[in-house]
Amino acid sequence: MESVIGLLRIRIIRGVNLAVRDTRGSDPYIVLRLGGQKLKTSTIKNNVNPEWNEDLTLSVSEPLQPIKLLVYDKDTFSSDDEMGDAEFDIHSFVDAVRMDLTGIPNGTIITTVKPSRENCLAVESPILKKDGKVIQDLVLRLRNVESGEVELQLSWVNISGFKEVENFEPSFFFHAPKQPEDFVNPAKSRISEIQDLARKGGIFRLRRISFAVRFGFAF
Repeated sequence: MESVIGLLRIRIIRGVNLAVRDTRGSDPYIVLRLGGQKLKTSTIKNNVNPEWNEDLTLSVSEPLQPIKLLVYDKDTFSSDDEMGDAEFDIHSFVDAVRMDLTGIPNGTIITTVKPSRENCLAVESPILKKDGKVIQDLVLRLRNVESGEVELQLSWVNISGFKEVENFEPSFFFHAPKQPEDFVNPAKSRISEIQDLARKGGIFRLRRISFAVRFGFAF
């Protein structure tokens, strides 16, 4: 049974070197799909390097599903042409959102998702704390097309409610920026110790932390 856990705000930043579909270029727009949800950007006329900087917001339910991204060329007198597609997984991002990051400095990299055959990433995708929020920057390489990439940024919008997370054990490290690297024994790690180390900088690992995240709806 699906359970809505929050809202995912996806900023469509820009497309790079998108495919040409008409003699004068392309008029691209982007469609996002998640389950039965479908959202799309505005159309940028005659531009294969379009800049949208538009926010699209999807509701996220468990179990988590990958999000599909499709690019089209807008045509007036015929069906819109396909300009490639991609999809991306949000498990690592949602895991980071569920952490208690109190005391963790802004700019701290929570984890980095690496490109692989199983994803559409063109480059490494950092998940970090910025301005008190968890964000993820992605560059997706489009499939089923001769060329094209799309740049995105993910952020989270909490909804009202209360969620318990028991025995949560993420398998990634924090990297506090421009600070010495000290390792904390996982067996002795506790929230207070983690926060203290975060203020000083360093690398540490979370081990079986039980905590609760209170959701407050805010745009």
